[in-house]
Amino acid sequence: MKNSMILAAFAAIAFTSLVFSGCVSENANQGAPEIVGETFQFSSSVPICNEIYKLAIEEVKSNIRDNGSGGKYFVAGEGYDQLWTRDASYSIKLALGLLYPEISKSTLEYCTEVPDGKRIALQDSCGHFGGWPYLTDAIVWATGAWEFYKIANDRDFLAYSYDVIKNSLAHAENDAFDSQDGLFKGCSSFMESNSAYPIDYAFNGQKVGAAKVLSTNALYYNAYKIANLMGQSLGAPVEETDALAEKAEKLSLAINENLWIEESGFYAYYKDENGALSDRMEGLGEALVVLFGIADEERAAKVLESTYVSDYGIPCLWPQFTEWILFEYDPFDETVGYDMARYNDPDYYHNGQIWPFVMGYWALGAAKYDRVDLFAHELDALSELTKSGGTFMEFYITNGGKVDGSRTQLWSEAGYLAMIYQGIFGMNFEEEGISFDLCVPSEFKGETRLSNIPYRNAILNITIHDSGLNIAKFAIDGKEQNEKSISGDISGTHSIEIWMN
Repeated sequence: MKNSMILAAFAAIAFTSLVFSGCVSENANQGAPEIVGETFQFSSSVPICNEIYKLAIEEVKSNIRDNGSGGKYFVAGEGYDQLWTRDASYSIKLALGLLYPEISKSTLEYCTEVPDGKRIALQDSCGHFGGWPYLTDAIVWATGAWEFYKIANDRDFLAYSYDVIKNSLAHAENDAFDSQDGLFKGCSSFMESNSAYPIDYAFNGQKVGAAKVLSTNALYYNAYKIANLMGQSLGAPVEETDALAEKAEKLSLAINENLWIEESGFYAYYKDENGALSDRMEGLGEALVVLFGIADEERAAKVLESTYVSDYGIPCLWPQFTEWILFEYDPFDETVGYDMARYNDPDYYHNGQIWPFVMGYWALGAAKYDRVDLFAHELDALSELTKSGGTFMEFYITNGGKVDGSRTQLWSEAGYLAMIYQGIFGMNFEEEGISFDLCVPSEFKGETRLSNIPYRNAILNITIHDSGLNIAKFAIDGKEQNEKSISGDISGTHSIEIWMN
């Protein structure tokens, strides 16, 4: 559960401190052709996907705010009308870096702070466990920042974000790193309510903060890897970039040595304060280790095969904690206490429920390894769930798919859009341009189109013919080419056609 009072104060600090950030953007779209009509127009042979896609586009717009001085930023959605490092960064990685690059950039800049003279990523806080160092997932900022840079090619922002990420890593190494096992401590990324843990963790930030959680450690690995790549691109000293690469490799090894459960075929949700492994899976964590390459090909295949997925999509953890399912309270029972009863009104919030942005990351992990069956399941499930509620909800109840939580949630919308942009259309953004690796379920017949896509100095129109995993033919402006990619230096308006088999 989110603590809006604390985050509103943090947001105010971020807005104020941004003035002194020294980050001046170059105009990455200077010389781009004029856009005529609506951008990011999608059409397919699947009516429900067309309908839900349009809804996602409209709801993202509803989550954009003006800071009062001409700048814009993303909010998390209904009920959470303020900045969130976590929600924004995950959403930018999923889809919003492409959809709204400039707003993504300003949001990322606002989600920083300068506590000790060095700018770092702003840590979200929560009502159940507090903030830093019990919550340590602010490093997700790096994942969003890198995605924005790869799309926009903003070199000024690259230099700015490299410093923020290095400072944030050093901050975490000082406060949250355990050199004994090589893992970072801190709450699960986003699952910061009592219902995501055994009942004896309730309201105990210190206890939760001592756990080493899969998702949070995956984010730190990715941040080291990103920092290494950023440093190389900027011409940083070799010893500096090599040190970052070494730390990434060591953390990957630590995750695999400490959290892999061979008999289960997936990674443990967390290692607790006593060194014992949870026997549960963590939906987001499993997705991230597959997507980031922490799991090798063999383990990734096992994770995708063994991780529990419900009829309505992958849950955030599984199996559920029985104590929260059965949780009943007497407000006069001193052993439970009024505060426990009051704060655990939504005692099911993270207890194995379905969160659409997690579905998005899981679907991308499945697409990476050509598991079109798993990808299609998440796409179809989220389409149906969203249609049933008429909006992108915060989460859904695993048993029955009942809508719950808050409406018009930014990362839920981004999760769906990611399945379209990065899944079906297979767009992988890199410094050099876009490569294509499609995952098109068989329900998509004939032509599937994404039109009027602003990308750096170009406008792209992409048409997919038929379905499948293999690209039979790839053509730009009618000219077939062997490379399934386009250069980041491309300019003007171009048509890309891809034939699948």
